[in-house]
Amino acid sequence: MTPQSSSHSVTDPAEQGEPPFPPALVEEVLRLFGRAVRAHQLYLHNNPTYIKTLEAVKGAFPAIWAHTDELVIVVTDTQLTWEDCVVLNEPDKTSDALPWVLYKDGVRELRLSAGVEADEIVGLVDAIAQVRKAAADDDDLLTILWEREFQFVRYSYVDFSVDGAAPLDQDELPTDRLVDPSRIREPATEVLTPPGVVSMDDFNTTLYFLEESEIEYLRGAVKEEYASDLRVNVVQMLLDTYETQIDPAIRDEICGILDMYLVSLLSGRSLAAAATLLQESAVTADRAREVQQEQRA
Repeated sequence: MTPQSSSHSVTDPAEQGEPPFPPALVEEVLRLFGRAVRAHQLYLHNNPTYIKTLEAVKGAFPAIWAHTDELVIVVTDTQLTWEDCVVLNEPDKTSDALPWVLYKDGVRELRLSAGVEADEIVGLVDAIAQVRKAAADDDDLLTILWEREFQFVRYSYVDFSVDGAAPLDQDELPTDRLVDPSRIREPATEVLTPPGVVSMDDFNTTLYFLEESEIEYLRGAVKEEYASDLRVNVVQMLLDTYETQIDPAIRDEICGILDMYLVSLLSGRSLAAAATLLQESAVTADRAREVQQEQRA
């Protein structure tokens, strides 16, 4: 069954003036939402770090509800915009990019109403995380959103279904699909296979033989898995724990781990991961609560 879209139309940016409140508030909500989705994929649901990320994104909404009762996010393939302001820009079209995850499944506008933070924001985090790791034959985002029956989350979407398309006439078939009669071969003579010898041709028509599209999907999944840098994930997990845990002993231990890890990354010429560690460490040190001067240094 196809999910139903909201009856609200997408706001025309040309009709908008100055935003009614600072876009930084929306940017903060989306940043914390993205962190909660990442924590959902990295930790168990009873993990303190995951729980704290949910509490953080819930706590960011009251600042917005002080100005409005509904947050309308317009979705493109690389950006999320609010009141004609870019509040999230992720140019890479990958499963880690929130704009692309929404856009590729047809979502063009997302509306969050006051009260979404009470319970439904957790379901929305779970839905996005589920789509990020979904296989080719799993439910898409629209189906997942429809099944959850959200009350405070609404969306406008584009229906990609082509079930009602009319069939092509014979004259409309592409010429590269037509077979030249001169290229049709005579049936091959039957070759008897000795007992006990297995031929790969016997498997081409079996129930479990993979289709070409499935083979390409597996190739892409394997390539993406090998291309991902797990060292960056390690850095992000450590910094997430550092920010959410205010115990000085825990933070001192993480500082020591990051110090040694940076040397290891530089020694192994993992410059991208080392750059991520330095950049994110500086941001975390400024953003985390109750950071001691020694830890910040």
